[in-house]
Amino acid sequence: MRVKCEICKKPIVTTKGLKKDICIMCAKAEIEKATVRKFYLSIIPDIIAVARKSGYAIGVHGSLTRDLDLIGAPWIKRCVKPIELVKRIAKALDGFYNPNGTVRPHGRISYLIYFKIRENIPPHAYIDLSIYQKEKI
Repeated sequence: MRVKCEICKKPIVTTKGLKKDICIMCAKAEIEKATVRKFYLSIIPDIIAVARKSGYAIGVHGSLTRDLDLIGAPWIKRCVKPIELVKRIAKALDGFYNPNGTVRPHGRISYLIYFKIRENIPPHAYIDLSIYQKEKI
């Protein structure tokens, strides 16, 4: 039976019994999204633990499909500098980072943390960590 892919709308041939009518390319993309999301969810507890020891709270922002968007907020008076938090998270995840942060609205600084290529890590996975700077009171 000829139908259209539910995602990309291209014509496909389908058989009865499938839960979704999607083409092979969209099926691969859906599997990859699920794999990346599962990986990101697996590392969030480690990131939160490092942040807490560094004086920060971490919030997850985004869909967890392309990158892991995180927000770091200073939580105690004696928290570390933003770049130190980035260093600690990268070290805990055996990753590396770009030390040149990008200034974002409301005083946030955004840093990218990358992963070394390993079998259990999706090849394009990375963390986009936006950190609010502590107030000078």
